[in-house]
Amino acid sequence: MIGIAPDLLPDGSGLHCNPASPAALPGGLTLLKTAIDVKVFDNTGEPVVRFDPLLTACLPYTESEVRAASGNTANFVIMIVGDDGAWNELPTTVDTATRTVCADTDRLDQIGLFSRVAPAAPSNNNNLFYLIGGGVIGLLALGLIGYGVISNRRDKESSPYG
Repeated sequence: MIGIAPDLLPDGSGLHCNPASPAALPGGLTLLKTAIDVKVFDNTGEPVVRFDPLLTACLPYTESEVRAASGNTANFVIMIVGDDGAWNELPTTVDTATRTVCADTDRLDQIGLFSRVAPAAPSNNNNLFYLIGGGVIGLLALGLIGYGVISNRRDKESSPYG
């Protein structure tokens, strides 16, 4: 949801929101939902880049996003891509009654809901693989040795030339 003050834009203006291929993500933060590319056009089709008074951008959040933020909505932050192409943090407020995260901004571009909790590192299960793989190979080897001993005994016991 984007809140635009009355009379800020002329009648016939437009707002376009599309999923964005996000700019390089900032380190130490997790993008919680798809970044949105937001463009505002006046009634002649020209892009409106700066806003005075400020716009209010609000993004809804889900329970899974709260969990991704370590269960703490205070870890939510709205960020926007600046003129330099980097993500910039906006002063952010959380309304738990409406389950929205809001920030005021004087411009629109790519915008996203982030958590100040870094993404979890991929788990390294190589040691588990080696442990399981080694155990399976060991059991297989014991089985083959056991089979060879039993098979060899049977051969000796059943041989008519014994």
